[in-house]
Amino acid sequence: MQEIARIKEYCRKSGIESLAASSKAIVVGLSGGADSVYLLTAAGEIFNGAAVAAAHLDHMIRGEEALRDREFCRELCNGLNIRFFEEEADVSAIAEKEGKTTEEAGRDERYKLFYKCRKMFANELGSDENEVLIATAHNADDNLETVIFNLTRGAGLRGLCGIPPVRDGVVVRPLLCLTSDEIRKSLDDRGIKYVVDSTNKEDGYTRNRIRHAVIPELKKINPSVQKTVHAMCYTLREDGEFIDSAASSVRDLSRENLRSLPRAVASRVIANAYFEVAGHAADRASVEAILDAVNGGCSGRLHLPHSVTAYYGDDVSFAVERDKNSAPEKPCFSFDATPGEHDVARLGFSIGFYPEGVDPECEIYKELIYKIRINDKIKNNLFVRRRAEGDVIFFRGHHRKLKKLLCDAGVPEDKRDALPVVCDGDGIVWVPGFPPRDGAEVREGGILITYREYGKEDGNGK
Repeated sequence: MQEIARIKEYCRKSGIESLAASSKAIVVGLSGGADSVYLLTAAGEIFNGAAVAAAHLDHMIRGEEALRDREFCRELCNGLNIRFFEEEADVSAIAEKEGKTTEEAGRDERYKLFYKCRKMFANELGSDENEVLIATAHNADDNLETVIFNLTRGAGLRGLCGIPPVRDGVVVRPLLCLTSDEIRKSLDDRGIKYVVDSTNKEDGYTRNRIRHAVIPELKKINPSVQKTVHAMCYTLREDGEFIDSAASSVRDLSRENLRSLPRAVASRVIANAYFEVAGHAADRASVEAILDAVNGGCSGRLHLPHSVTAYYGDDVSFAVERDKNSAPEKPCFSFDATPGEHDVARLGFSIGFYPEGVDPECEIYKELIYKIRINDKIKNNLFVRRRAEGDVIFFRGHHRKLKKLLCDAGVPEDKRDALPVVCDGDGIVWVPGFPPRDGAEVREGGILITYREYGKEDGNGK
């Protein structure tokens, strides 16, 4: 395929190639449409022979057509000898219950399935979950639609960067350099079939209206608008990464320090602090209001979305105002990582630390066991604690917010505070279900860490 060289070059420039080099397997999101079929059939070549699986979600919206798509995906994978995961979710009911659009609910349910299949596929391969990537088939047209959609909502730099090629070091989008027409032509030339979602023709969805009414007009001005916007996003993303880097190390939210920073950096510092407390991205109006208050020199507070209050004076701080009578109590725990197994039965997990040469037999219970090895020369003594606001872990060359990782991985809120966070004097070393900190993991020797989640109801009597 002629496009493979372009895809590989894009993977090299976007960071996908380096992630793939340290991965052994890929889970491809498969709808049955042209884009996902192209990605599935090209995945082995794009990812240099990595093991490939496909994950398909039936949204239970299109009746017989959805069943047709599901059967098509199953037969395609059988013909390619590719592991096929399938699940269904009543997306309309979920959207109504959670106050989301069907588009939002569908996207959230798909990613929950992808992360679930990632864990299952790693288990089947006898591999580490951190060595399995998730690949979605977003293309240049999808990116253009996203930029337009974000633009109409008053997006800042992040929104104008479009769809990121890599998300949280796990999800990759290698087809962002190809247009929808290029993908379909390649499939048609090779006689590869795909299905067409009839809802793509309806204008009830915002993206469909953009696709059918806005983009054709833009193409009259610039027939290559998808590629032009793709190039723009790449440039803006580089600029955004520079600002992010400048803002990520700033923890001083004093009025004096915020005033000394370039406004672009100060805005990002405020937005980061807001997200760490609220778990939601701050809207532009909220950030501007806080910065105006800081520059105004007075003291007071601002009531912001998501029940967040910003307090400003000599310093800026945030708090989520909840009804204390109804808020669930968060579990508190902290202990030194001394050798042996530590059983925290009230929270339904045990975690063990073993020196080189000791590898205990671990019975497989209902839940998955995680086992990793870390460098025994790691700085200072290890200890275990509950997660805290602002937690970040550094892996694959980037600082990752733990709250966002847990949210994107679909970890239920009631379980997030019960996960043990393994730390040393430099911060977080490892959290079960995610990669360890860069430089911490070793393949042989070192300290073995085991984690088992067994549920509160079968706590072994310990």
